[in-house]
Amino acid sequence: MQTDSMKSVCFSLVALLFVTLQVQAQSGQTAPGSSSCMVRIVDPAKGAPVEGSGLVSGKAALPANGHLWIFAHLKTLNGSWWPQGGGEAEVQNGAFSVTVVYGSADDVGDFEIAAVVVNDATSKMLDHWVDTAPARNYAPTHFPPALDGCVPVRLMVVKR
Repeated sequence: MQTDSMKSVCFSLVALLFVTLQVQAQSGQTAPGSSSCMVRIVDPAKGAPVEGSGLVSGKAALPANGHLWIFAHLKTLNGSWWPQGGGEAEVQNGAFSVTVVYGSADDVGDFEIAAVVVNDATSKMLDHWVDTAPARNYAPTHFPPALDGCVPVRLMVVKR
């Protein structure tokens, strides 16, 4: 008898936990102690025409140890990326906006924008890139590893 009663209590607790998690997911909340990570580029839209530079804006929710960086490159330059905005993107009230430069005047075609959340050490390395970029003629860097649980967001735009 006690075994059936215990099974019933366990089932009820599991069902309550499942319902609570569903409600939290629908409301955009996360369980205490969990790390949430969400990044979405809102503007420009996929495939949009761009000029020499422009704002990239979006929504983000970062874990405590996460740093949002925006990158861009001409799609044909595999492996070469340029951090944008002069540093880490500032997320305020769940939103960010960063000025992106789409290469030099001669660079035309498909550009890829990427938003990636990185850890503290990678963010410090990227800060160093920003600090030393002018002396190195803005040589590109490799795409950084994303923080565990944070999927990079990529978007194609077209510069004519």
